[in-house]
Amino acid sequence: MKPSAILVVLLIACLLTGPAAACTTETSLTATVTADGAAGGSSWAIQKTATPVSWDIFTGDTATTRYTIMVTKTPDPDGSRKAIEGDICITNTGKYPTEKLDISLDLFGGSPPRDHLFTRAVTTRSHPTLAPGENHCYPYRIELRPRDLASNRMFKVTARVTIANHGGHSDKRFGPSPSATISREAILQATPNLDQVTVTDTFSTETWTFSDSGTATFDVPFSCDSAGTWTSTATIVETGQTASADVTVACSERSVVIDMGDPVITPIPPDWTVGEPFIIRNLIRNPTPLPVLITDIQAAISGGYMGTADCGVALPYWLNPGNYLECNSMTQVFDSAGPHALGVQVTLGTVDYQWDGTATPGTGVPYVGTILISL
Repeated sequence: MKPSAILVVLLIACLLTGPAAACTTETSLTATVTADGAAGGSSWAIQKTATPVSWDIFTGDTATTRYTIMVTKTPDPDGSRKAIEGDICITNTGKYPTEKLDISLDLFGGSPPRDHLFTRAVTTRSHPTLAPGENHCYPYRIELRPRDLASNRMFKVTARVTIANHGGHSDKRFGPSPSATISREAILQATPNLDQVTVTDTFSTETWTFSDSGTATFDVPFSCDSAGTWTSTATIVETGQTASADVTVACSERSVVIDMGDPVITPIPPDWTVGEPFIIRNLIRNPTPLPVLITDIQAAISGGYMGTADCGVALPYWLNPGNYLECNSMTQVFDSAGPHALGVQVTLGTVDYQWDGTATPGTGVPYVGTILISL
């Protein structure tokens, strides 16, 4: 069960078993941090794109976006680039999911390490919420400048972990601040690493391994069941670096207006005779904000007599917003008793849209317009 769902269940249980004033979502945390020396090898960067980034579709359509993850490797053959890396491991020891989890790192130097050198943010995008009892580790890597190593014998990393719903501190963000130390010698003795990294993504079950710069792609289908804006995040597991992409899905209802209007009948009664074909003109209009795909147009008249509808276009046909087709519906009647009901049926196809612009018709949705005529 997702943390958000757990929170809803717990709140409902609280309201059912006690006064509202006693209900709270406060929780508590414990945290640890490690600090290890790392040497050059390679540095990595990550980017992520989505194609396309937005969809306007009808209910029943599907639309597939292609995501591309780009990883760039910058080698450091002699291992001159030094760093401190490790993991910040956090446990939710309370009864409620965490809210607005945030992690920052402070690096101190000196002997002892009391001088503040700089602060770095640690991303939590890959796992932004901890459920009750859950533990998760967030990797970090701090690249050191040459002057940092030259002027400091010891280093201390302090992880400041805060949430918005920590017990006893409802008026402010609060949480543990574990620390770990490492010597300059340990950093200088570290051997080059990070020649290979693993990438994961919140929208895919795949993992990708990179030993050099490269890309990975995967496709995700969307529908009106997933209307709204969706954010997905790719993460380099070893460094915690992330890149995100947003896709927005907007939906409309598919429809057409079949305007039978005042029929123009050819030939004009009473010149018409029983069994003689005749034509009635009608309009098919698109009232929606999107193009509709017309896959079939048929005409029929009461009594089981079938006809044809000629709209001057080849089917399937895309009818743009606000545009209309003028159609001639041809049929015939073998008795003079009336009035007769003339019907025009327009079938609109669902569409499977692909990221590269191709569109494949799916199942059809029929719309019918009728009018009574006297012959």
